[in-house]
Amino acid sequence: MKKAVSIFILDVSDSSKFENGRELSTYLYDCQNMLESLNNVIKIKSKYRMGDEIICLVEGYSSAIMIANYLIYNWYYEENMPYFGLSCGLIDEDINDIDIETWNHLLVKKARIANDLIKEEKNRKGLIEFNPLNKFNDNEIELINTLLDLQSAIIVDQTNKQREILGLYSLIRSQKEIANKINKSTSTVSGHYTGGKSDLILEAAKSVCSFLTIKEIQSGRSTEGEDEYLDIVHVVQKKHEELEKEIRKQILNYRFS
Repeated sequence: MKKAVSIFILDVSDSSKFENGRELSTYLYDCQNMLESLNNVIKIKSKYRMGDEIICLVEGYSSAIMIANYLIYNWYYEENMPYFGLSCGLIDEDINDIDIETWNHLLVKKARIANDLIKEEKNRKGLIEFNPLNKFNDNEIELINTLLDLQSAIIVDQTNKQREILGLYSLIRSQKEIANKINKSTSTVSGHYTGGKSDLILEAAKSVCSFLTIKEIQSGRSTEGEDEYLDIVHVVQKKHEELEKEIRKQILNYRFS
């Protein structure tokens, strides 16, 4: 049976201008370790490659974009933001059997093309480019990339404080708790959250993930009956919820360890 997966290739903006390359490499290794820690809730393979690149293959159509969003929201180096070429589709292999370092699949090529599109932008504003393998029409791809561009444009224009609150809110979901953690007033946190349009960013991300989840469910629908289809819906939604919960847990631990 074919399996629904998604993949991203992460690169770092202006990494050649980074004053301490070893510091960035350590951070990217930490990101890879965080990604691998997600394998207790979902099948995932990731690899940090020299040249400031991480490749990540994960179960589920919406999983890679969900992970990419959380990495963007909580990225430590504001002046060297990550950008992601992303794809999804159906494969025959089991993720556990794949050597992600040498895997030569069209999904990898699709993600690489998407990554290169961002890299070639003169005034790089995009942070994620979506280039799926199958099951999507041109209008759907355009709609998803429009939402991703909207989200990226807002994030890039945020101040450092606004982005800090976006990241913390994505993990904690409580302005009061954030205020306690960073020793600021709730009104200050609220001001940065509102001023940075964090609600629009998170709503756009939620819409994209929901759409990809629906597409994954549709790709798994068979002709054997409604009960089997409902089982697929339950499994996909449960994995989606478990993955998001684990991402938030792992990043929160990293930020406050």
